[in-house]
Amino acid sequence: WEADVGWVMLPFFSVFFAMIVGDAGYAALLLILAVVLQSRFKKIPRHVLNMIYIVGAFTLVWGVMTGSYFGVPNLPGFPEDLTVPWLADRDNLIDLCFLIGAVHLSFAHVWNLIAYATRRTWTKALAQIGWLLVVWSMFFLARQTVLGRGMPDYILYLLVAGALLVVVFMKTRAEIKDQGMIDHALLPLTLVNNFVDILSYIRLFAVGYAGVAVLAAFNDMAASIGFDSVFTAIAASLLLLFANALNIVLCGLGVLVHAVRLNMLEFSNHKGLTWAGHNLFVPFASDRRTAHGA
Repeated sequence: WEADVGWVMLPFFSVFFAMIVGDAGYAALLLILAVVLQSRFKKIPRHVLNMIYIVGAFTLVWGVMTGSYFGVPNLPGFPEDLTVPWLADRDNLIDLCFLIGAVHLSFAHVWNLIAYATRRTWTKALAQIGWLLVVWSMFFLARQTVLGRGMPDYILYLLVAGALLVVVFMKTRAEIKDQGMIDHALLPLTLVNNFVDILSYIRLFAVGYAGVAVLAAFNDMAASIGFDSVFTAIAASLLLLFANALNIVLCGLGVLVHAVRLNMLEFSNHKGLTWAGHNLFVPFASDRRTAHGA
């Protein structure tokens, strides 16, 4: 019975997927796989293939922009010309992660703001404006804390203003009378959690960078073995095959853990989703009607 958040989750999940996998070579393999599956296995649901095409396209674009092709260093001229130099700087990537996080969480509060305004629940709408001010204040605070980048002087005033709006308007009088002031008492912890939520998006950089580091290490090992003879060429090739297979598995785990988490936890908490529904979930039910709570 809750809001359908798919229209927000899909594009952001695709971006998260691209930044975690981060390799144009892997993206090309993924897109080729989707084409093969579509041509050979007609029973595969179309939405599954569409999902592969979407995340594959996002990853391909990100891999081209960052110049990542199976971890191969020293790219030739044409691929190198397609890279975005700004993304080569580690601090810029971390800054971008924080920005994506602030925008992602802002979608949740703007959505809530519009919903409350539509229902003319003006007090709750004002509280959402306060949360927006808090989110962007935490964005600038995260940049200063992690990257040492300057923070405008007015940000502290925005943070105080946002916190005051939340304190005054987060609950109606009826809710305070019914539920008490527990949410107000926990507000300092909630504000700290907002800061942690912004910091949490640094995982996009960290996991993606870890994959690059793994490939770089194995590429160096393969180069040390060399391709001078048939034996060493076979050994180096097998090592590279193992390295890429291992990295693909790690990328898949990273997507399942981190890309899903940022949508299901950080974004959902700010949206107020509890993932509640009408039907009981009975995972081991043998009868379809029982499984749907009939």
